[in-house]
Amino acid sequence: MTVFRPAEAADLPKIIELLKAQDFYNEGVTLGKIMLALEGQEIVGLANERSINGLTELTHVVVLPEYRKKHIASTLVKKILEQTKTDVYLNTIIPEFFIKLGFNPTKDFSTQYAKPEGLCEDCFPERCTAMVKRKTK
Repeated sequence: MTVFRPAEAADLPKIIELLKAQDFYNEGVTLGKIMLALEGQEIVGLANERSINGLTELTHVVVLPEYRKKHIASTLVKKILEQTKTDVYLNTIIPEFFIKLGFNPTKDFSTQYAKPEGLCEDCFPERCTAMVKRKTK
């Protein structure tokens, strides 16, 4: 059974190990409030929420390949959204996944947000979509 909980300081080495193993680790990216998905003691997924330039950004939605298609990623995102009090922005190459969770494409994110140098070098910038989930009042 998958258990979801906020990360603790003691989880950081395993978080970095997971991010590196899945090619999601970037020295220039700041980790913030991280929600974990665990099977026993093993971290099988995570989602990171951080504040940058006054905006809330969702980053690093990562699930180990053998645990995909089990609603872990969508549950991680929903748990992050539950604890966030502001609009949530993200950049993604899989917008169809986030549309199902209530995100919409946006243009205003890229004008307020400067990506860290080199962030998209190994990604697919031509496929990258900026999205937002507006917090309802």
